[in-house]
Amino acid sequence: MSHCDTFQFIPLSPDHISLLRKWLKEPHVAEFWQEPDDETEFRKKYLEKLQERDVRPYIINYNGTPIGYIQDYEAALVGGGWWPDAKPGTFGVDQYIGENEFINKGLGTKIIHLFVSKLFENPKVQEVITDPDPKNGRAIRAYEKVGFKKVGPITTPGGDAMLTTVSREEFVRKLPTFKTERLVLKEVTTADLPSYEKYFVDYEVISHLSAAVPWPYPKNGVEEFLNKFIFPDQGKTQWLWGICEKERPDTLIGVVHLWREGRPENRGFWLGKPFWEKGYMTEAVAPVMDYAFNELGFEKLVFANAVGNEKSRRIKVKTGARLVGVKAAKFVDPKYTAHEVWELTKTSG
Repeated sequence: MSHCDTFQFIPLSPDHISLLRKWLKEPHVAEFWQEPDDETEFRKKYLEKLQERDVRPYIINYNGTPIGYIQDYEAALVGGGWWPDAKPGTFGVDQYIGENEFINKGLGTKIIHLFVSKLFENPKVQEVITDPDPKNGRAIRAYEKVGFKKVGPITTPGGDAMLTTVSREEFVRKLPTFKTERLVLKEVTTADLPSYEKYFVDYEVISHLSAAVPWPYPKNGVEEFLNKFIFPDQGKTQWLWGICEKERPDTLIGVVHLWREGRPENRGFWLGKPFWEKGYMTEAVAPVMDYAFNELGFEKLVFANAVGNEKSRRIKVKTGARLVGVKAAKFVDPKYTAHEVWELTKTSG
């Protein structure tokens, strides 16, 4: 996916009924979605759905093209009460990609993540569930990739299903793992503390950072930083990935840090000195930028680097950012007295 990829969820209207009927005849959809064959009955069912307040149906638009269907509902209010032990705050979701040319491209996972993210923006939503056919491995895998876990088989009015669920706490804290040609980017945990400290607590690494970073760096400073400033908001308003080489996926050698509120920048990074001059950071920031634009809804990212930090500057240039200004700033190394400010928009790529 490029930076300009866009998903939209358009409320279903009567004009979409014929499109739904077309999709539901596609073999990959019809295998798991049973709907009335009679056109009159089909239209009646979906027109009634438009009148329901408890089910909210949408058309999935991808770069302006309608490609599928998705809906959400409050579990306790639908299905005639058949949902077992549905708690307040439990919402369900169902979806399919109808256009054959868009399946098997990883779009399902992205759609689910974006839609569920929007559901959890509603504080009423505490858990999201889905019930795909147990034989629909493609759908189950897509849900699992964004954090859903299998609860077990259930019997629904539509037949056998696999109940799968994710809680608010599990979802908002879970960061996706990215794999590039040479690297793995994964969520930072306390297990990463030894290698984080080994490669970060180095003046040549820290000297390029804001003067807000202390030097000499305090003992247990990394642990305090993670526990106080990262973990409470991880997956909510900021996202911190550890960078690992594929050959050593459990050894953190650097990080990419993304946050919502610019100061003025939205992204920072560092890389251990033994791994400089390998092109690793340019490789590492690419999936994070895609994630920010396509999954988290950023329209613009702002970056900054010390004037004179040519390594960091080259990364901005290589990734298509535009220099918008130079401002006074303080860094750990006092020889740096200003920073360059860059912008990258969703449509820049």
